[in-house]
Amino acid sequence: MTTILSPNADRERVITGFNGIPSFISKILEGTAPHLQIQYNDANNKCIGRSPVLKPEIEITKAGHLYQTTFIPKNANDPDLKIPNHAKSVVIFGQQGNFASIEEAMAKLCPKPIDPIYRPTCGIEISGPFHLGEIPMKLVLAQFDLQSGERISQEGKFCNDIIETIQFKNNVFTHLTTTESVNYVSPY
Repeated sequence: MTTILSPNADRERVITGFNGIPSFISKILEGTAPHLQIQYNDANNKCIGRSPVLKPEIEITKAGHLYQTTFIPKNANDPDLKIPNHAKSVVIFGQQGNFASIEEAMAKLCPKPIDPIYRPTCGIEISGPFHLGEIPMKLVLAQFDLQSGERISQEGKFCNDIIETIQFKNNVFTHLTTTESVNYVSPY
C-alpha cells in the first residue's frame, strides 16, 4: 500500500538566506554536500534509530541534473527507512548549497575519476564566478505528523520548508519531492 503525505501547500515556509547552519545541527551536517535526511520521532519528539541520507533520484553527472526535486534513499535496503510502530512524526532536514556558478557546482558535486598517472598541466582555466572556501549553506528543517501529513508548526522547529510530498510504500519511505532543488546557483 502506498501512502503519500502532502502537507498544505499554502503553509508558511520561512525561507531565509544562505546565512549558515545553526550550531544545534551543524555537527551532523558539517563537511557534507547539499543533501536531505529523514528521521522518525516518537511522542516525546525523540529520534528513533538513525537518520538515513537521501540523494537526488539521478546521479549528478551533467548540469541539467543539478536542479532535481525528487530524493530517494542512498541505501534502499536501510532498515531505518521503515516507520517504527511508535513513531508519531517524520523529520526532514539537511542543507541547500549556494553555488556561484554552474561550473563551481559541477566541480564540487560530480564524481571525478582519479587518474593514477601523473600528468603535468600547462596551466589553469579560471571560469567563475566562484566562492573561495566553503559553499554557503542554509538549513532545511520540517517535521510532519505521520497520521495527518501536516507540518508540526512548533515555534522555531522549521525553516526553509521546501518539502512538497513524502511517499511510503508498505510503511517504508520510498522518496520525497521538494518545491526547489538543494543546489542553488546564483544568477550572476
